[in-house]
Amino acid sequence: GASPGSWSLYILGLLAGKGSVTGADLNMPDKALAARKGYRFIQGDFTTAEVVAAILAAGPYDVVVSDAAPSTTGNRTMDTERSLELARQVLAIAGKTLRPGGNLTLKIFQGGGEKEILDAMRASFALARAFKPKASRSDSMETYFVGTGFHR
Repeated sequence: GASPGSWSLYILGLLAGKGSVTGADLNMPDKALAARKGYRFIQGDFTTAEVVAAILAAGPYDVVVSDAAPSTTGNRTMDTERSLELARQVLAIAGKTLRPGGNLTLKIFQGGGEKEILDAMRASFALARAFKPKASRSDSMETYFVGTGFHR
């Protein structure tokens, strides 16, 4: 969920050359981002074993940020379930790649099943909560879950 790359650019700016960002997505990032120092890109589906292996090999990570969203169908039930499945995958990868004390932010579509994800995050993080940014439209079904203080 890293393309076109606005989150990656933002994080690279915060790091100010004192770290790196690894992005993974089906689509290539913006060319300017791909050329940035400190940026590594893995193209492919992060739910496949091959891409997960590449993500694991590039870790461990202090922070995992996922802006992944399914291609929407217009069927809210189907779209939210597909979003939940992506969130489950992100949690599984984060559990294998985060350093102790690390943080996670993931996007999820609201629709009834997100409690499962938040409960799983609460079991693995010192603090986990939902967060809807002011920049997000009020009628949007997407929200973010933030977990801080990862522990195994």
